Amino acid sequence: MTNLTPIFVAAALMCGVCAASSTPRFEPGNDLRDFYVGMPVSTMSAEGYKDRICAGDPSIKIAQWSDYASCPRDARGLYAVTFKYDNADNPLARVSDTGEGTAIAGQAVVLTLLIDDKSRLAGLVIVTDPGARLFARRRAHVFGQQVKARFGEDGWVCRNAPPGGNEEAIGPTFINEHCAKVTATRRFILDRKLYRYADRPLRDFVSETRLLILQPELKQDD
Repeated sequence: MTNLTPIFVAAALMCGVCAASSTPRFEPGNDLRDFYVGMPVSTMSAEGYKDRICAGDPSIKIAQWSDYASCPRDARGLYAVTFKYDNADNPLARVSDTGEGTAIAGQAVVLTLLIDDKSRLAGLVIVTDPGARLFARRRAHVFGQQVKARFGEDGWVCRNAPPGGNEEAIGPTFINEHCAKVTATRRFILDRKLYRYADRPLRDFVSETRLLILQPELKQDD
């Protein structure tokens, strides 16, 4: 893939812009698989998940969700735990060189749970995996559109920042979008990007999505 010409890479990226029709597969009523904001840690399933690590200190690994207090707190006072899907029995699920089979709607992601002092799931962070293979990474910005489809198109307040520094569009497209949405039970913060740097090869493009789901009384700062 390192021999791709700039024209081919740009064409592949633009195909990704048009490929937002599929919706992420979340369990009905949940925010992500078995998880939903507000659920007690004691009810969180351990089956199907592995590599629980403190986001604030990756040297700390925890065996169970209930060990979350071993992790340092973030700026909001929450305990952040990253993890992966356990797809050991399905080697074909590998979509990333870092996250293995951890993916939503085919997009490799990095997942973090945010747990509060009441032993409840206060939030979730879903970030497209920067270590994903090129085919998946070029579509990372599309995941933001899929998120909107999953959680409802209405109610989002968005702004798209103009290019800064040496950032520039890929073809006609430049995306540096920040969106927020608040419901009675959730606060959603969604950021997605697609652009290139003028002084770097096109293969070093930026294509990413970051979704933060919080209890509505919590703020974005992390």
